[in-house]
Amino acid sequence: MLSHVELEARHEIELEKYVKKVQIEARIMGELCTSHNPSPAFKYQNTLIQNIIGMKEIGLKNRRSATRNKSLKRSPSIFSEITPVSKMIDARKKANALTDSREKAIALLR
Repeated sequence: MLSHVELEARHEIELEKYVKKVQIEARIMGELCTSHNPSPAFKYQNTLIQNIIGMKEIGLKNRRSATRNKSLKRSPSIFSEITPVSKMIDARKKANALTDSREKAIALLR
């Protein structure tokens, strides 16, 4: 049986473990989204453009070209989805400034 002090100590340790895991994952996600993600997305967008142009040049129009057109029209939203990453990074920085483990865990959960 654990005393109240022992139980609080274990709770504090679990909170700290959670905070560390979320901090690491958030840093990695932020790094991937800000430095690695846009390049493949731009390449994909350019591939779609070239494919659509090529199909129009030879007079082909089928379901695949319609699908590619829809994908191309949707691709700007792919890039705009990266914007919330900066909000996540700012929120993580604010949470890191907190000293209480419970408050920090709750802030990282949001």
